[in-house]
Amino acid sequence: MRVEGLGETFGRVTIEAMAFGLPVLGTEAGGTKEIVEHNVTGLLHPVGHDGTRGLAENLRFLLKMCAIKAFHLTIDVEEL
Repeated sequence: MRVEGLGETFGRVTIEAMAFGLPVLGTEAGGTKEIVEHNVTGLLHPVGHDGTRGLAENLRFLLKMCAIKAFHLTIDVEEL
């Protein structure tokens, strides 16, 4: 679930996604940056245009992890 932190200062959507076990992609702003620990409880990227590369990298990482889980593959996460 991608969350834009600019409009929500508390991060309710972030908490709801985490409660359902969904991967959290969020901006380093608002309540989201206070709730999500990058690479532990979710993935964060900078706000605005500067964050587009980080968002793309986070999406790519999640897609790889989903593929690994779907095919029961084992790889070294550091290689991603």
